[in-house]
Amino acid sequence: HSVLEFDPLVVIFCCVSLACKTEEFHDTDVRGLMLMPEGADSSGSKYVVDPKILAEVELDLLSGLNYDLVVDQPWPPLLLLCRRLVSGNHLDRPTAERIFRHASELLTSKWPYCDAVAAFPPGTLAACSVGSVWPTIVSDSTTKDGLEVVSKIIADMGA
Repeated sequence: HSVLEFDPLVVIFCCVSLACKTEEFHDTDVRGLMLMPEGADSSGSKYVVDPKILAEVELDLLSGLNYDLVVDQPWPPLLLLCRRLVSGNHLDRPTAERIFRHASELLTSKWPYCDAVAAFPPGTLAACSVGSVWPTIVSDSTTKDGLEVVSKIIADMGA
């Protein structure tokens, strides 16, 4: 990409935004920095840079810096947890398979739309998904709470 392809003002805000994300400095809201008063006689304000454009330029900037965004998939830890549920005699195989299916649907439909994917390791997301779907799948009242069982498995694994 040429330097002339991008508005310098957008690149400045993009760099500040990426720096805040890199340092996990979430107290600084870059969108708040981009708000400018419309005028002396107006109480409104408008964005100096459109946040949608900022998001697009962030990806271009990261690409230009040869930065590869790697997001670990939560399915291997989820599969391991379900196998441990069966091998530890916490659940029978068909129930564990249903938990795997429902937890996978949860991981696919809900988690990508929040910051959890960037904030937590995939094993934590898998464990939370199992704990979330547990009450709807496991109806046996003698079986412990899902999060309690998953926490014990994770502790036994030394994770």
